[in-house]
Amino acid sequence: LLDQNLGRDVTDYQKLIPNYVDCLIGPKFALMRPEFRNWRSKSLARRTRPRFRKLLVSMGGIDINNFTGQILDCLEKSELSNKVKIVIVLGSGAPWLTQVEEKVGQSRFHGRVLVDITNMAEVLTESDVAIGAAGSSALERCCLGVPSYVLSTAKNQKEGALALNSVGAIYLSTDPARLVKEVCSVFANHDKAAELEKMSFYASQITEGIGVDNVLAHLVK
Repeated sequence: LLDQNLGRDVTDYQKLIPNYVDCLIGPKFALMRPEFRNWRSKSLARRTRPRFRKLLVSMGGIDINNFTGQILDCLEKSELSNKVKIVIVLGSGAPWLTQVEEKVGQSRFHGRVLVDITNMAEVLTESDVAIGAAGSSALERCCLGVPSYVLSTAKNQKEGALALNSVGAIYLSTDPARLVKEVCSVFANHDKAAELEKMSFYASQITEGIGVDNVLAHLVK
């Protein structure tokens, strides 16, 4: 049984599975593509001197509730500098993709919408701060040490997100406006660079991106 979430324990499953079942619990077993492990050192190196130039918004490939659009609306009304570049990641199957692209085209920011990308680790590495969803994507950002402001949107991701927040690996909120306000505060106040460094460090301790290797090693054993 594999559960890659932070905050889970073997005892959570004792009454649910037979005694002979092996449990692989925690982010060290998080399943990620090799690209995240490969980009990890480069991404962590640039976190030692936080920049305030590029903001990534990634609320999942489908984002059926259009949280991306809500965040963009909040950013547009915010005091965030026009000099900040905003990168949005979505999948081609996202029902609100066209509307998001229109918002970006009319925005006061220099923005780009990336669709169906295959180099997410590289895009994250080049980002200074990310606004994202919880779940496995949050663990990917942790692997790369990207300061992450997470919008909790799904009940099944709540416990994992709370666990990451409790150790300082992310900033968590259920309100898009509040989340954006916090991000804008960081970009406007470079004295908060130490705060970003601290979040990046705590995040990087969650997982090294070698979960596949750890699972395979267990299977081979």
